[in-house]
Amino acid sequence: MPEETIKKLAGRGHRIAVEDDWSLGRVTAAAKDGEFLRAAANPRFMQAYAVGR
Repeated sequence: MPEETIKKLAGRGHRIAVEDDWSLGRVTAAAKDGEFLRAAANPRFMQAYAVGR
């Protein structure tokens, strides 16, 4: 993530913890994009699912 983005998020009161690439193990994310739901899961030899509604 760009350093500028991290600074802006911290400036808005978000608590930020930056880790090394691929160091967190299982990672999933889901977000609403207009009427669409987008989701992703880490595929690295582990069973993981990303779901939302």
